[in-house]
Amino acid sequence: MSLLAASAAGREKQKQKRERKAARTLAIVTGTFVVCWLPFFIVALVQPFCSDAMTGGYPAVLASVIVWLGYVNSLLNPVIYTIFNPDFRSAFRKMLFGRCGRQQRNQ
Repeated sequence: MSLLAASAAGREKQKQKRERKAARTLAIVTGTFVVCWLPFFIVALVQPFCSDAMTGGYPAVLASVIVWLGYVNSLLNPVIYTIFNPDFRSAFRKMLFGRCGRQQRNQ
């Protein structure tokens, strides 16, 4: 195998590794979205077709939990990206600690 072929094979392997990582991150983000929002959408779609007797039995606590699952999804997205994406992690770290941290250290 020539040096040129070995270099091309190495680049292809790196590309496949990046694509696998991106696919894994996307699957986790999508799965989290579905788990968090599916109960809300099921209830929103089924509730109009249910009779008033069934709607009256709908506990307020359950409604609150279902709505809060959607809010939890918004909380989890930055956490997921920070864990699985080094570029996002460094940008997030710079945003949180970058300028403020440097100014405090210099003074």
